[in-house]
Amino acid sequence: MMKSKLWVRIAGATLALCLFGNVSALAVNTSANSTDALMQSAVSANEAESEAISYELYQHFTADTEAFLREFASQPESVQQTVAQFIVWENAYDAKNLQQYLSNTNKLSEQQKRAADILLQYWVEDQSNPVDDTADDESTAPAVPKFDVEVIRGFIDQNLTVSDPYADEEFCKVIAQAYAADPVEFGAMISDLDNAKIERIGQQISYAVKNQLCDITLPSVAENSDTPTALHLLSSVIQQDVPQKRLDAGTEDKAPFRAAPRSTYTPSIGTISYSGSLEVGKTSTLSVTISETAHSSAARSYYIVAMCSHSKNGTYYKKAEGSVSIPAGSTSAKKVLSVTMSEPGSVYTKILVYSSSGGTLLASRIGANPDPVKGYWRIQINLNSSSRAGYLGLYNASGSQLLYLPCLGKSESNAAEDVYYGNTPRGDYYGYLDGPNSNTHSYGPYKYVVLEGNHNPLVPSVRDGIWIHGGDPSASGGLRVTHGCVRVSNANQLRFLYKGIIINHNKKLSQPTLKRRFFKKKAAFFSWPGLGKEWC
Repeated sequence: MMKSKLWVRIAGATLALCLFGNVSALAVNTSANSTDALMQSAVSANEAESEAISYELYQHFTADTEAFLREFASQPESVQQTVAQFIVWENAYDAKNLQQYLSNTNKLSEQQKRAADILLQYWVEDQSNPVDDTADDESTAPAVPKFDVEVIRGFIDQNLTVSDPYADEEFCKVIAQAYAADPVEFGAMISDLDNAKIERIGQQISYAVKNQLCDITLPSVAENSDTPTALHLLSSVIQQDVPQKRLDAGTEDKAPFRAAPRSTYTPSIGTISYSGSLEVGKTSTLSVTISETAHSSAARSYYIVAMCSHSKNGTYYKKAEGSVSIPAGSTSAKKVLSVTMSEPGSVYTKILVYSSSGGTLLASRIGANPDPVKGYWRIQINLNSSSRAGYLGLYNASGSQLLYLPCLGKSESNAAEDVYYGNTPRGDYYGYLDGPNSNTHSYGPYKYVVLEGNHNPLVPSVRDGIWIHGGDPSASGGLRVTHGCVRVSNANQLRFLYKGIIINHNKKLSQPTLKRRFFKKKAAFFSWPGLGKEWC
């Protein structure tokens, strides 16, 4: 069944979203459930859903302890074990401890007394090894990068296969923005490349900035004897480089070229089409058909430049170029160009036809309709290995950081990752937005991210139901531990949504989905890049 969509298009200044519709009807909406039904669902629910069941069971326990014990006593041992653990965890947030609730057992039956003893045994054990839910100190976790390192490095590796470093101006703009966000991280990212490649990247950044392809001011890099070699070389090239200027050969309004007189042999631009769907970071082919009928007895050669813009009347960036010939006796020819998109959204394609490279502009045309470019949104989370508090970074498909906020990946049990209800497990995931859920105490009032294992060694074979969600704070006001999920504050949960993920529960290939990829643990910390596919 299709879930509510959250539609946001930031670049287009269009905002249409549904944050509160279609409240999830999972088993966790339990206010009308009997105590017996809740206890039965406690053993069948996944870890994320169990948090709401745990909360609801505790409401039943405190409202009528004797009735709760009666139902508890009638349950099989497997159910009693799970329910007892839930009650003990919830009692940690109550000013009245479990022993006080169970102190008056005079009116209880023998079965109820045995049930009370089971709860007290779990409570005593828990008291000997309490979980510190106030340890929300994310300051000892490494900050997440200010740009998506994996995405930007992927763009760079792909671009290094192209001979002309300035053939893709959009790429130059994107890496310049990443460098401006964090030069030190950028230098570390390319430290394994040889000097020639680092110099090329520096020239591309200089080209983007000095030709005003992006509105940024490059930060100064304080260099000393400890400055990494790659960063030192990159910074020097950017500072000293005198980049080539953009071509000056167009006439149409708002084009980045200025026209020269037209040639006698004026071609017409026909079909402009891409093969298949466009996706950020993946090479597609652009086919352009040109025709010229007046001089078909002779071969005619032209030079084609393809440009793209997210606005029909906005700035167009060169994406690819090349020569094309119409053979003698023919009236048309097709030119196929390789194009790699670096930014998601709807793009208009402009074709410019010249008499030769750097020659006279003969024809230009903008495609009538924009083409959608999809891309993966990603999350990276760095957690302290002991407190499990840390930071979450949300990145768009171009690698730009959209959000930077505290999070917590600690469970009530503080058990190992391969234990059910343990700390949030690492691994690979796919994910999607769902909810919101009616239990705002457990999940917050807004949508949450549901994660599904992608060749993950623990999910779903050992763990099941790992979400990123909000919820009420701990007694200290910090982020409260979960049953194995990642928690963010409710305020940040809302910020997360407003940053614009276009999402759908239907995960067919033709539908927008989220992808999440987690990296392996490094030293005492681990980081998890990866979230999401976005359609604009």
